[in-house]
Amino acid sequence: MLRLSAEMGIRSLSAPDGTLLSVAEFGGAGAPVVFVHGLAGHGGEWRTIANLLGAGYRRVALDLRGHGLSERRPQDVSLETQAGDVAKVIEHVAGGGPVVLVGQSLGGILAFVTAARHPELVQHLVVVEASPAGPHLDAPGRIERWLHSWPRPFPDQRGAQAFFGGSPHAEGWVDGLESRAPTGQAERGQRVNRAAVSRVP
Repeated sequence: MLRLSAEMGIRSLSAPDGTLLSVAEFGGAGAPVVFVHGLAGHGGEWRTIANLLGAGYRRVALDLRGHGLSERRPQDVSLETQAGDVAKVIEHVAGGGPVVLVGQSLGGILAFVTAARHPELVQHLVVVEASPAGPHLDAPGRIERWLHSWPRPFPDQRGAQAFFGGSPHAEGWVDGLESRAPTGQAERGQRVNRAAVSRVP
């Protein structure tokens, strides 16, 4: 179901370790805004919010490694490495920043880590569904149960959107789902889940 809308341009970047990263560009000029999605999401899910910001901002969204159109099975999915990916995108978009960095859930945790490691790259930080304290101790189990609650397969795109609440955000999120064998999504989600919710040293 991965759909690329006409208003999105897609470009690829190479992470410092050679992992291929995909970046959606929503256009605009002016202050750069970089969006980072959560676990099992994709950059395109920010399309509605990016469009609400308007053309007065340069709006881009990263597909985290293992998500969306980025490299599917990277060797390293640690928070530290993914925060390095976010920094690489900021350097690409803004020539070293600073940017408005927006992150949701796992993307919010990565936004905190990026801002802490590279304060010169972040002018403003917007975080949704994340805490600077890091993930809750029971997060891996909760996420695993949530992933296992998904119908496999979803009956169709409309059914998937209803499962995720039917909101415009759900529509954007569902646009990133792919048609694939039912076990593939669960395996990928569990692998990324365990690495993504570990604490940064």
